[in-house]
Amino acid sequence: MQSGILPLLAVILGSLGALGCLIAAFRALRHKRLIDDLPTSKTQGVFIGLAELKGTAESETPLMSYLAGVSCVLYDWHVEEHWSRMVTETYTDAKGHTQTRTRVESGWKKIAEGGQSVPFT
Repeated sequence: MQSGILPLLAVILGSLGALGCLIAAFRALRHKRLIDDLPTSKTQGVFIGLAELKGTAESETPLMSYLAGVSCVLYDWHVEEHWSRMVTETYTDAKGHTQTRTRVESGWKKIAEGGQSVPFT
């Protein structure tokens, strides 16, 4: 009796997973069609509602980006530092013996960030 439940459970879970993938595929297809069917407008005449804009952003007083030194109308930057350290833990196991365990921890820390933009009119 026990060995008959496991294959049935695998079939049910596989079917639910396949159904979930099918629903996700239909949602992605609907999103793709929405983006493909959006009308493309020039920035000089935009209609109300969803629209795709095509053109360039220009300014009489462009900004100079902080890190790249490129002329632009908007920039955003951040600098991160990767860190790692060794952590040593001492504990007593169930038999009363003292054990030492060493592991490595690592991550990222944001050091600085900034940005600037020119107002669009």
